[in-house]
Amino acid sequence: MDTRTARAGLVARREPYWTVIAKGCAIGYRRGAKGGTWLARFRDETGKQHHEALGAADDARDPDGRTVFSFNQAQERARAFFAKRAKELSGEIETHAGPYTVALALNDYLAARTARGSKGFKADKHAADARIVPLLGMIEVAKLTTRQIRGWD
Repeated sequence: MDTRTARAGLVARREPYWTVIAKGCAIGYRRGAKGGTWLARFRDETGKQHHEALGAADDARDPDGRTVFSFNQAQERARAFFAKRAKELSGEIETHAGPYTVALALNDYLAARTARGSKGFKADKHAADARIVPLLGMIEVAKLTTRQIRGWD
């Protein structure tokens, strides 16, 4: 999976081709009709799997490190996902530099929901990103007023 040539020989299918990086941690490649995508899979202590889409593979375009990734870049992103997910599942709370804003509070809330396996997370994240963050996201939680909350909608 580490070269374009090797991936070109793989059959297009729904189930990704997985490569184990460490115990419980794997990087996947899903070949599609118009190119492939990278995925990460993390298995927690209970055996539950957590997945993350990492981005497009560099099958047709050169990697840019933002939207198109080489195998090595995808591995780096996968390792960051594994570390973040392990931290979330252990109950560690990330410290934030600067003021604690509504946007940061929403991210922490949604991360906690994800860790619990809550359904509807994606829809709620999209709604928050579209309706709450643009108007209230930069406000410090400690300075948020009832008037601002009632008037944001």
